[in-house]
Amino acid sequence: MHIELPSDKLFEAIKTVSHAITNSPTTPILENVLLKVTNEKMVVVANNLEMAIEYTITDDLKVIEPGDITVSHRFIASYLNLLEPTKLTIKTDTGNTLQFIVQKNKTRHK
Repeated sequence: MHIELPSDKLFEAIKTVSHAITNSPTTPILENVLLKVTNEKMVVVANNLEMAIEYTITDDLKVIEPGDITVSHRFIASYLNLLEPTKLTIKTDTGNTLQFIVQKNKTRHK
């Protein structure tokens, strides 16, 4: 997966789907969000087994390589909250490690 989009659009998506996040020590995957990227859109999904919320991003999205990955809601929400609205590049590299690139800064999450 390799995409470019405004950080504030992704933050809005994360805030919206967060209503379906649950803190479940028995099912930790429910604390994650799914980032699913096709050639024309990105869908952010959260599911707590009682409801699922999807948020689709199509505007200002540049897809270089489609793909999907789950990431900790707590991590991505905290990270995006620290950013001023800017262009954000997200890509996966070996071992499904996510790279977040903002101008000259890089953050990796595994």
